[in-house]
Amino acid sequence: MPKTIALERGLEELARFLSTRGYNTVIYDDRIENADVIIYSRNEMDHCLTQLNTSFISQQGVPSTNNSGALLINAHNKTYNQILYTIERGLYSPLF
Repeated sequence: MPKTIALERGLEELARFLSTRGYNTVIYDDRIENADVIIYSRNEMDHCLTQLNTSFISQQGVPSTNNSGALLINAHNKTYNQILYTIERGLYSPLF
């Protein structure tokens, strides 16, 4: 089953790029639901994390402890191929 990728509004061109590679993509405004990967372009994560927390609480009443989670990717200053590499491997490059 292909991964579902939620992208911040304004990243529609990246969404098309990922769709042509077989991923399900959705653009989000206020709610993020059932996403394996969340891609945002802000220099700060606060707004994205607030949306995630609000989405999980509204779905379940309380944050889930059994959720496998979603990979968060900041698209700022990254190429499409760098983002694709991160999605395919499920992690960022090593720190060291």
